[in-house]
Amino acid sequence: MHSGSLFARASVDRGRPLWEAYVIEGLNNIEGVPRGSFALYTKVHHCAIDGHSGVQFFGAFNDTSPTPTKPKPPARWDPERPPGAAKLLRKAYWHNLRKPAQILHLASGIITSRRRVNVGVERGDFHQPAEIPSTRFNGKLSPHRVVDATKFDFPAVRKIKHAVQGATINDAVLAIVSGALRKYLQATGELPSRSLVTGCPVDLRDEVERGADGDNLVGLMTVALCTDVEQPLDRLQRIHEETQSSKAYFALQVRTWYWTLWIPCPLAFRPSWYRLQHWLAYRKSTR
Repeated sequence: MHSGSLFARASVDRGRPLWEAYVIEGLNNIEGVPRGSFALYTKVHHCAIDGHSGVQFFGAFNDTSPTPTKPKPPARWDPERPPGAAKLLRKAYWHNLRKPAQILHLASGIITSRRRVNVGVERGDFHQPAEIPSTRFNGKLSPHRVVDATKFDFPAVRKIKHAVQGATINDAVLAIVSGALRKYLQATGELPSRSLVTGCPVDLRDEVERGADGDNLVGLMTVALCTDVEQPLDRLQRIHEETQSSKAYFALQVRTWYWTLWIPCPLAFRPSWYRLQHWLAYRKSTR
C-alpha cells in the first residue's frame, strides 16, 4: 500500500502510452500472502479506458489456469501520423455539422429529454440532483495520495441490502461509505446539515458495445449519500430511493447530452472537460 501511494503521486508521462505497470516484490512478511508472491501495480489515465475496459485490460495480464495459453501473433499495425488537438476538434465537429438531419434529431432529443425531466419532476418520479455542501473533501486535489484497503464479508453486505426491499449491493456499499463519512465528520465537528453527494460511474454501453475491445464510454451519476440521516436502516432506505431517482434522471437527461456533445469530442479535450466539471462543482459547493 505504501508503494502504491508513492507510485500514485506522479502523473503518467504524456509523451508515452498513458499507462504504467510496476512489479512489487518482497511480500514474504505480509500476513495472508503466500511466500514468493508479487504484486502488480498499474496506473492508466481515465481518458484512455474506463472500468469496463479496465477489466479487459487486466485480463490481458492474467490467465485462468496455472498453464498459460500461447497468444496469437498480433496483426501488423502501421500507425498514422498523429494529428494535432485543434485538427481533431475541427474535423470531429465538422463531420457532424455535415449531417443536418442528425443534428436536428439530436437537438430534438435534447429538447424532448428536458421536457420529460420536467414532467418527471412534477409527477414525483425523481428530483433534480441535490446541492453539494462544502466540506474538507471539496478542496483542490494535490499529487499526494494515501492508498489503503479493507475486506468486507460479501454475505454480510448481502444481508444488509436485504434489509430494504429492492435495495442493491451498490446501495449497501453506499450506505457503508455514508455511515463512515458521517461518523468521521461528526468526530471533527464538520457534519453539514445537508447530505453529502457523490458521483457514481455508469456504463453507457449497449450489448454490442460491451463486446468491443477498449474504449471509454462512462457517465457520472450524482447520488445523495444521505449523511443527514442518523439511523443506518433509514439511511439505506433513503439511499435506495436516491439511487432510483438518480438513475431515472440520468436516463432522461444526462445520457442524451452525453451522446450529443461528449462522443464527438476528441480524447485530447476530454481531460479539460472533466476539470471544468470538477471546477464548477467546487465553485457551487463553496458559495
